[in-house]
Amino acid sequence: MGSLRFLKTLEERDELVTAVLGFYTEGRVHAPLQQFREGLSVFGALAAMEEHCDVLAPVFLADQKVLCASDLVTLFVTRSFSLAGSNRKRAELKTIAYWRDWLLQVEDGASPLSLGDVLIFSTGLDKIPAMGFPTQPELEFLHPEDGPAMFPMANTCGPVLRLPVQPTFPKFESAMDMGIGGAIQFGIQ
Repeated sequence: MGSLRFLKTLEERDELVTAVLGFYTEGRVHAPLQQFREGLSVFGALAAMEEHCDVLAPVFLADQKVLCASDLVTLFVTRSFSLAGSNRKRAELKTIAYWRDWLLQVEDGASPLSLGDVLIFSTGLDKIPAMGFPTQPELEFLHPEDGPAMFPMANTCGPVLRLPVQPTFPKFESAMDMGIGGAIQFGIQ
């Protein structure tokens, strides 16, 4: 603020605090806010925002919705299936069923992980963005015959989540819990 003022009483301190707050909220931020308003009004966006604020509020405000398993099921699409009728396709369909069941367990608290942990592992974000992802998150499969595929892997740039193809649900559950849980612990010092 650039003010040099000697304080002798508590009332003077309160006056200074009020003056500083006024300076920052009305003085320093006023010009950038005005410029922002002018920019929005160029194409009529400001008028639309003021008229339809209830519709546009989720775009600009933080989402308070709790993440649920069905959100993750619908978020991830499976684009790469093996040939129809093959053993690999049967294993992939079983893995998708395991994935959905496991997400329900995570949602119910039967896993040490949260759905936010799963989303962070697979996309790098703890919430689904209001405008969605630039590219649709995908599920791919890690078959044992293709190489080491014990734990899930993710590419957050894509975003792609690679699920391990396991013969039973308990093995799938263990692989997911250990793989994602271990990744969470990796960054902690």
